Amino acid sequence: MAKVEEVPKRSNLWLDQKSGVSISGKLFDPITSVFFIVLAVFSFIVFWPIVSVIEFKAAFAAPAVPFLINIFKTFGLQGEDTSRIIFVFAFMAATAGIYLFVRDLIFRQVTPIFAALLYIIPPVPLFVLSFLSRGLNLVELASAESFLSVIYGQLDSFLALSLIPFAAIFFLRFLKNGSSVKFTAGTVIAAVIFLTNQSQSLSLILVLSVLTVTELFLGQARLKLRRFLQFLAVGGLLCAFWYLPIFLSRPQVILASPFFSNLKYLFPLPFIVGTLSLLFSFVVFGRREDRQGIFASFLLFIVFFSLTADWLINGRTYAAHPNRLISDLMMFSAMVLALSISMFFDKLNLVKYLNFENWPTAGKILGTITFGLFSFLVILIGSILVSPLAIKFVSGPYGIWIRVKSALILDRDANIGAGENFRLISQVPLNWQLYAGIAISLGVLVILIFNLLKNLSLDEDTDNGS
Repeated sequence: MAKVEEVPKRSNLWLDQKSGVSISGKLFDPITSVFFIVLAVFSFIVFWPIVSVIEFKAAFAAPAVPFLINIFKTFGLQGEDTSRIIFVFAFMAATAGIYLFVRDLIFRQVTPIFAALLYIIPPVPLFVLSFLSRGLNLVELASAESFLSVIYGQLDSFLALSLIPFAAIFFLRFLKNGSSVKFTAGTVIAAVIFLTNQSQSLSLILVLSVLTVTELFLGQARLKLRRFLQFLAVGGLLCAFWYLPIFLSRPQVILASPFFSNLKYLFPLPFIVGTLSLLFSFVVFGRREDRQGIFASFLLFIVFFSLTADWLINGRTYAAHPNRLISDLMMFSAMVLALSISMFFDKLNLVKYLNFENWPTAGKILGTITFGLFSFLVILIGSILVSPLAIKFVSGPYGIWIRVKSALILDRDANIGAGENFRLISQVPLNWQLYAGIAISLGVLVILIFNLLKNLSLDEDTDNGS
């Protein structure tokens, strides 16, 4: 009788669930809800003291932030105060958002906790600890403002970036089950991003495209591709009142943008590298939904790393403001690094050793918070040790930091020079294009609300609690 050869078992990489906490498919379970709030409050406690004394300067090409500034002005708050409130709100939303996004991709608790903490850690050893211990002079505060603007984005860019994880969550859930609730919530958030910052609007489209690619490999490709296009179309049409007049009156501005003028650089090398990366990721992905989070995280990192590196090395870019790609890269770098750290914790098998699954809900919540605080302290100590090396690596007269900071300053000065501080640069003319855009936006909004109410009961049955 012939001997049967044993086939080696395929590795599960990070998803062998050795330290994975079994959690429900709901967007908010008790532990997730508590930690979502704790992370938002924690980021406020850490950053509000220094943000509250920083002087921000910005002018805007999209209307959302000027609209908020004017609303707060009716309550007696000046633009400077409102800018600080918006910036710290963006910190809270981005920190909690990246936690929720990674948790929704991975369906674990350890990895999203690490992702959120890694995302907020860069300024802490350089500025926050110094500010809390001895205060910062005007020059140091200006440096802190530049650092925060580079790492997280300028005022409107950071606010838009902080909303991307939420739009991505609702989009991915809509892509999977066609939920009208998720579709409505996602398209509204996407529209807010489109009306907040144009650079991050492009980043949102890239993120949604990558998530769509990961879903296409899981089946029902034509249906999901149709949902992707439907999502972008509705999100864009909700903003027709703003962008349609600009497009119809000044189409040359869009056609002459860096995105269209640099499309020729996509071939051949970037296209080949992108295709090989996609094929390699697919081999690792293996059409397994439990690996989708890893697949999506690495693809997002590769996309934004490639775009940023192409700008820094070759001086060409597909974005009008390439320095703003740094903030996107920081967010997705935190996700990839969190996955790597989770791999180490998988080897320790701590969850099984501590019998965490059998703890009561209150114990799980307290244990998760304790774990998060301990992790933050460990990451903080590590960042303090690593920061001098990182500064030395990126600094210098020809270093990356000088180049990015110079682009940031030129970008901001050009915007302020085109208008005034905290003012809207672009103005939409009062003509038929504006009225057509308003009619389209209102019509799409009415249809969206009608569709939501019509399918609300059906969504409750098919997507209960998610």
